[in-house]
Amino acid sequence: MRAVAFDGQLRLERKAGTPKPKGDQALLKIRRAGICNTDLELVAGYMNFSGILGHEFVGEVVSGADDLMGRRVVGEINVADGTCDKKECSKFCWTFKTPMEESQRKSSLCPLRSPA
Repeated sequence: MRAVAFDGQLRLERKAGTPKPKGDQALLKIRRAGICNTDLELVAGYMNFSGILGHEFVGEVVSGADDLMGRRVVGEINVADGTCDKKECSKFCWTFKTPMEESQRKSSLCPLRSPA
């Protein structure tokens, strides 16, 4: 896979490894990805980020649960998943009121979690 990566230097990885999904995760084939101001802030030093940029994307599920295969998906960075132990994150994660918000909480990334 190709990826725009940052580890103190911005570079295009032409042969980045393909992630291996675990548990209930799914593997996506990204069709289009955008670079936004958040990515620029990460490159400028926000949260000491190191990793692959481009959290605004559209794609399709290519590996995972049978009922997800082939489904078109879009990335959502502004919803938490409720799994981290940070006070500010846990407070954010558990404020959802509607079934849609609860569904999003279970299927997205925590905006406050530090990158691994």
